[in-house]
This record gives sequence, structure tokens and C-alpha cells, in this order.
Amino acid sequence: MAHGRITESRFGDYPTRVLTLPDGDARAEIALRGATLLSLTLPTAQGPESVLGGYNDPADFTALTGARSAILAPYSNRLAGGQYTFDGVTHAFARRDNDGNSLHGLVMDAAWHPTQETADEDRAVLELATDQLLAGDAPGYPFQLALKARFTLSRDGLRLDLIATNQGAVSAPVGLGWHPYLETRGRDIRDAHLTLPCHQGVVTDERLIPLPGADGVTDLTGTASDFSGDGRSINNQAIDRCFVGAPREDWLYSRLHDPATRLTLELAQSHGVVQVYTGHSLPHRQYDGLAIEPNEFMPDAFNRPELANAIRLGPGRERTLSSHIRIVPDST
Repeated sequence: MAHGRITESRFGDYPTRVLTLPDGDARAEIALRGATLLSLTLPTAQGPESVLGGYNDPADFTALTGARSAILAPYSNRLAGGQYTFDGVTHAFARRDNDGNSLHGLVMDAAWHPTQETADEDRAVLELATDQLLAGDAPGYPFQLALKARFTLSRDGLRLDLIATNQGAVSAPVGLGWHPYLETRGRDIRDAHLTLPCHQGVVTDERLIPLPGADGVTDLTGTASDFSGDGRSINNQAIDRCFVGAPREDWLYSRLHDPATRLTLELAQSHGVVQVYTGHSLPHRQYDGLAIEPNEFMPDAFNRPELANAIRLGPGRERTLSSHIRIVPDST
């Protein structure tokens, strides 16, 4: 019986691994830089379907434009002023956005290396690890965090298990996330229908930092920003928002449906919140893919008193954020 394969390739100067299943209809390419998913093709009754908005070319990847499919750790999204206080000590990050915030963690351009490469007739599994944070000397993050990203490709889609282990002697602040862009045949996502598992939204200031306390969350029920329940069309909304308040379930499910092609993509996550970004502020490729980002916590989590216990990962402890992208059957 034919088996899937994991082969070495390159995206410009960047080494990659390509996962394929025996029939060739399921394929994923992952760069060792940042453990970045560059492309994803899944099977349908009509043939293979590309479902991921990746980088245009290696130069685009070099610039990390849009943080496409970036692994977000040890924090996700924004950190106000690029600093936080943990166990009485204030730490500051070097990387900042135009508003003076830190953005998207510390490992999206890190070197990752394979620790597992296996394939059979049903699936291909690639596990990558990075030593970027293990020494405890990263600017702003003096904690020893081991990170693994395990990609599992099957005919039912692609699963990512992002695993963080505190290998230090003291507790560490940790908030995991992922930044994939879903696309439906390259169509403008403003024509698409979005369904989210959350009925509340985070309220931010002009820097996209959540307001403090209870002011930072609002009920969206019945508004144009309410994508819960049966969801609604994105229309011309420019969205860069964290959605919270999902019911406690085994998994949380977000869906992007294209009425014209009848293609429905689903991103499931094991827990957390959903950050949605329409790409409207990117220098190019606005609205050609929707970032549906599974994150453990809302932006600026390291500075939220109500999340102080949730972000804490004790010595020797491990935490996993799992995500799964698939095509909903009979949707094309």
C-alpha cells in the first residue's frame, strides 16, 4: 500500500518540508523558518483545493508581511507599550509596532528543526522544535520555554498542535496562538459568510489594546459585528478584532463560506479566543484571505490582572493549543 511522503524542498533560500498523501490531493509545505505553513491543499470531490493564503514569494516571506501562518509565542497579538510585569519584575521587548506595542511574539522568524517525520497511507506527521527561548536570554523574556509545532496532514485536513513546556525553575507567562489566513479560491472575502463560536467582542483603544477591566468586552448580539449563531456576510467590514465568550465545548468552530462556490472552510481550536483580521491594512492583497487566528487569550494578556493565573505556566508544566483546518464535506 502506498504511503504518504515528507520531502525536503525550498521556498527561495528557505528550507522547507513538503507533506503529501498517496493520492497527491492533500499537500502542505512548511518552512523551517518560523515553522510557517506556506501552502495547504486539501481534497474535494472536484479535485484538490488550495485553502490557505500564503506568502506571494520568498521576498514577501523575508519581510513577514501580514505574519501569514505565524506561530505566536510566548504571547499572541499585541502587548501594550512592549512591556509587562510578572511576579513583580517588569520586562520590555525590543520588537514594536508603529504604536509602540510589541506584536506577535518572538519566534515567527526563529529557526526550527525537525524532531519527527513519519508518514503512512493515512497521514503525514512533521514535528518541529525551536531552541529560541530555551536559554532564557531572549530580550524581554528571561524564561526557559521549549516549543514544538506538530503538523498532521490527513484527508480530513491539517492539524497543528502547538506545545509549550516550561523547562525553567520558575513560573513563566505563556500565551500561544497561530495566524493562518483562509481563502476560498482566491476570491474577495468580503463576499463570504463568516460564522464564529463567540458572541462577545473585545473593545480596544486606538492602539488596538483592550480597554481595562469589564470595559474591555462587549456583547455583540444583534449588531453588525455579531457572527455567532448562523453568522453573517462580512460585506465591507474592516475587521481586526478579538472575539470572546464562546460556550464551553470540547472544541470551538469558526467557518468561512463562499456562497458563489459553495466552498466552506472550518477552523477548529481546542480552547481560547478567536482573532479575526480582514487584511484591510496590509500594503497589498487586502481582503484576499481572512485571518482566523486561534489564540489562547485576548491581546495584551500579560498585562490583564484577571488573566494573571491563566497565563502562568509552572516549572515542568506543559500546555498545548490545538487547531484543525478542513473543508466541510459536501460544501463544493
